[in-house]
Amino acid sequence: MDVSYFEKQVIFQQKIRLNTKQLIVNGSLKYMVCNDRQCLPPETVSFSIPVE
Repeated sequence: MDVSYFEKQVIFQQKIRLNTKQLIVNGSLKYMVCNDRQCLPPETVSFSIPVE
């Protein structure tokens, strides 16, 4: 199976336009870690980022 992957570090960027002076962006990230023999179960991490 072809699988996309990142090693060591990755940066995802998204441009946004604010309607107010401050905003809190909430979301979640689901990821899975694998090596050449096995994968650990997927894990979901929630985040909250203040934006000014």
